[in-house]
Amino acid sequence: MTDIRLSAAVAAALAGAEARVAAAIAAEVPADVRVSLDERGIALTGRDLSARSLTDARLRDFAGLVR
Repeated sequence: MTDIRLSAAVAAALAGAEARVAAAIAAEVPADVRVSLDERGIALTGRDLSARSLTDARLRDFAGLVR
């Protein structure tokens, strides 16, 4: 397994880009859906999110991005 270490500047740039994407997604999904960042990346949480993503185009589009 290769150990990849990013410079502090690259890591900060990637974190900033991830935060901007999360903010853009949060602005588009329904208000009761929470968009958060964790160690795995961007996460969407909310009541019955899986079922709702089948009928709500906003959730369906973003669910594919964050999987």
